[in-house]
Amino acid sequence: MSDDPYRIHPDSTPDAAYGPGTGSAAASGRQRSPANPARMAQVALWTLFALCLAANAVGSLVATHVLVDAAFGAAALAFLAAAIVHYRTTLR
Repeated sequence: MSDDPYRIHPDSTPDAAYGPGTGSAAASGRQRSPANPARMAQVALWTLFALCLAANAVGSLVATHVLVDAAFGAAALAFLAAAIVHYRTTLR
């Protein structure tokens, strides 16, 4: 037996020492699921919000027609509201 109380060995890795799946996600009890439809919808809503917001800002700087700016602004507000509602309804 070694005198090392922390069991640190040069050839050991966290998975080898504690078993597979013991990273920070497993330690906190959360597992990431890349194919989670609710998560994908949330990412899509926030992305569309950011794109509409950027288009609204660019349209204002370039001096496009006021209806184009208003359309992008309304779409940005709609995506923001949808993202917040989706987030609140998917909370456990």
